[in-house]
Amino acid sequence: MRHIGLNMDTVKRSNRSSILRLINNEGPISKKDIAVRLSLTPAAVTQICSEFMESGLLVERGVGDEEVIRAGRKKVLIDIAPEYCYLYGINIEPEYTRMAICNLKGEALACTEMKTRRGEAPESFLMDVGAACETLRRDCKIAKEKLAGAGVGITGIVDKQKAQSLHAYGIWEKPVEVGTILENCLQLPVRLENNVNAFAEAELIFGMGRQYDDLLLVKWGPGVGSSVIIDNRIYEGTCGKAAELGHFIVDKDGALCSCGRHGCLETKVAVAALQRELPGFPEYIEDERAVPLTEAVDLLARSIVNAATILAPEKIVLYGSVLHNERIYRMLKCACEHYDEAFVGERICCSTLAKMEGYIGPVAYFINEQIFT
Repeated sequence: MRHIGLNMDTVKRSNRSSILRLINNEGPISKKDIAVRLSLTPAAVTQICSEFMESGLLVERGVGDEEVIRAGRKKVLIDIAPEYCYLYGINIEPEYTRMAICNLKGEALACTEMKTRRGEAPESFLMDVGAACETLRRDCKIAKEKLAGAGVGITGIVDKQKAQSLHAYGIWEKPVEVGTILENCLQLPVRLENNVNAFAEAELIFGMGRQYDDLLLVKWGPGVGSSVIIDNRIYEGTCGKAAELGHFIVDKDGALCSCGRHGCLETKVAVAALQRELPGFPEYIEDERAVPLTEAVDLLARSIVNAATILAPEKIVLYGSVLHNERIYRMLKCACEHYDEAFVGERICCSTLAKMEGYIGPVAYFINEQIFT
């Protein structure tokens, strides 16, 4: 009997998660339609939704348009309540650390940023990050009890279970207890993920992942990051090292990379490498001096096409500060199309979340781990 009880608890948790994800993706939606879409009994859906509505996580949003003119019982639509709780999104990258306070729809109430201080003790820097988050909360006049926690994205390899940064490329080479430090500072739960995988979670919850099951995400910049989504799940390899497109070895005698190996793609196309030859990159590019850029774009395009040849994603989603330059984006897209005609059209595109890339990944990761699970 004990095992049956445990199984029933697991089933209910799974059903609760499936209902929230469906409402997030397609809401507002009626309980009847939820039952049909998820092959659940109306009674089970009603019970779970009633619990969520009692807690305030779900709210009614009127009735379906097609039901207004029909007789009989109307379909009452329900949706996630954005202001049910708030959370911090913190994105730590080599140059800047960006922070935001957001609702459950990923909408930022306020944002701020600070230089990432790589040359000092991580504890001191992270305490200042926590203080900046607290300032955001006070400025937005949000009560502490309305905060659910903080999602944190960081470059490199992480131990998600321990919320520990093992090797933050370009920031810290030693392990850092990011979660523990910020939890002590904020007095809130903290969840840590690799920054690109966190953005992939955002695509699943708020972006392309609501329409497509298989995606390849590529971030350009200042380095090159990537993440793979297969069957609506982020693929993870050993020690969090999956999908390291930026660390493809493209030059056997190449320069030392921040990851510790030589000749990685990043050593050829990273912003710092290109700025040495193209002052003003990526904001300003002079046509007559763009040969190094053309070579970098070509190399990155070949790497993307090769990765897509193996993974066969439905969409290749691009984002990152370098691609904010429309000319560079067009160059990269055209180069991919040159190598593979399957890239012609909309198979490769910029993320619809690009303007929120400074915080949306960590926010989505926290929501997935703490709210939708």
